Amino acid sequence: MGSDKQMDSKSTAKLVKTRVCQHLKLSTIEQQVEQLLGRMDGQDSQIRELQAASSAQLATHRELQAASSAQLATHRELQAASSAQLATHRELQAASSAQLATHRELQATSSAQLATNRELQAEHSELRGRVDVLASQIAAHSFVLRRDVVDLAHQKLEQRFDCGEDSRPPDMLYSAWLAALQARHPQYFQQHRLDAPAIQLLHKGRGTPSHAGSLAAHQPPQAHVDAALADELAWDTLWAFVTSPER
Repeated sequence: MGSDKQMDSKSTAKLVKTRVCQHLKLSTIEQQVEQLLGRMDGQDSQIRELQAASSAQLATHRELQAASSAQLATHRELQAASSAQLATHRELQAASSAQLATHRELQATSSAQLATNRELQAEHSELRGRVDVLASQIAAHSFVLRRDVVDLAHQKLEQRFDCGEDSRPPDMLYSAWLAALQARHPQYFQQHRLDAPAIQLLHKGRGTPSHAGSLAAHQPPQAHVDAALADELAWDTLWAFVTSPER
């Protein structure tokens, strides 16, 4: 009996010891589990912090990407603007070159026109001198033409009245002879429309003080005489008398 009690006591003690050990082990395990749980919580916090940091970095990265894309777009726009400015600059250079060429052409044209103008001025001066000479010659020629017309009129009168009392004596003044003819043959002078202005011209012919013995230099063509006398009625009348058939 006593031995049985001892065995029971030992068994109980052993059981208690075993349970105590188990309890200690459980406590240790629980502590370890709690530590693990604490670590896991810490790791979860770190993971969350890392996730938050990663999300922030991702957002920052996206912002940077967006900023980079915007910068790239801006850079492309600047490149396009620069290309447009370069094209405009080239166009302006081409326009400036064209204007310069046009200006040079205008200068050359102006120089040529100036040279031409000087030549024309020189030619004008030369022609003016020739015109002055021609005007003087025309005036002299017109005087010769008119003198010849008066001579022809005198000859016609002398041929018409070359006999009898109507003929002019060599020593008789021409003006006196004309006055005598007018008095004796007024119808003749009226027929030929030899009025006072035309008679006045007859006093400038051969044998008169106006003629002074200078004969006409030549017998001019009738067309020249027509042109020279067409502007004055008295001369036109006298020329019509010279060229009219005798009545």
